[in-house]
Amino acid sequence: MSAVTPLAAIFERADLWPLLLIAPACWLLLRLLEARRARARARFLGPRAALLSPGRAPGRTAVARLAFALALLLGLAALLHPSLGATAPASAWRGMDVVVALDVSRSMLARDAAPDRLTRAKDEIRALAAAAEGDRLGLVLFAGEARVRVPLTRDRASIAAIAEIAEPTDVLRGGTDLAAALVTAAGMVERGAEGHSAVVLLTDGEDHGARGQTLARQLRSRGIAVHVLGLGTSRGSRITLPAAEGGAETYLKDR
Repeated sequence: MSAVTPLAAIFERADLWPLLLIAPACWLLLRLLEARRARARARFLGPRAALLSPGRAPGRTAVARLAFALALLLGLAALLHPSLGATAPASAWRGMDVVVALDVSRSMLARDAAPDRLTRAKDEIRALAAAAEGDRLGLVLFAGEARVRVPLTRDRASIAAIAEIAEPTDVLRGGTDLAAALVTAAGMVERGAEGHSAVVLLTDGEDHGARGQTLARQLRSRGIAVHVLGLGTSRGSRITLPAAEGGAETYLKDR
C-alpha cells in the first residue's frame, strides 16, 4: 500500500495545498505596507508625527492583521475539502457497472408473458434498479439497431422511469440484432468501468443477425459478463398492436 501524505489525510484536495501560502503572504504584505506608511509619516511630519497622526495603536493593528490572515487561511482551507476525522476502509467497495440492454422490437408486444413481454421486462428492470445499491446502471434500447438511452449513472430511479416508457418506436430499424446491443453496451462499460462490468440482456430471443452468441463469448473473454433473461414461451403468441383511437386491437401480419 502506498503511504498517505499528512495533507492527503486531512484534505480531499491536497493537490491544491499551495493555496494555503496566500494567507501568510498577505499577512507579510500588510505588515510591510504598514511599516512603509509609518516611515512615510515620520519623514513628512518629523518629530511631531505621533501627535499629528496618531493612527491606531500598534497592538490593535497587529491583531487586526493577524485576524484577517487567519480568516483568509480558513477560507482557503475550506476549498481543499477538509476531511479530518473521516475514516474510510482500506479498500472501499466500488460496485459494478451494469448495462441493461432492453429489446424493444415489436415481437416484445406478444402476450405469452403477461401482460406482455415488454412490460414483463420493464418489471425486471425496476426490480434490478431497486436492488443495485452502489452500482452504476446504464440503459440500451435495441431492435434492428441499438442506441444508448441512459449513460452509466447511479440514479437508479431514472433508469427505471426511462425504461418504463420505452416503446418499439424508440428504435427506427425493426428486427432484433443482439450483437448490436452487446457491442453498444460493451462500449459503455469499457469507457467508464468501475470494478466489475456486466451486461443484462432482456429479449425474446430472436437474433436476426445471428452473431449474439459470438459477441457474448468475446465479451466474456474481456471480463464483461453477459446475463440473458429470455421473455416469452416456446409456444409463442401473436403480436398485438396498440389500438388506434376509437378502434380495436389488431395483430401484426407478415406480407
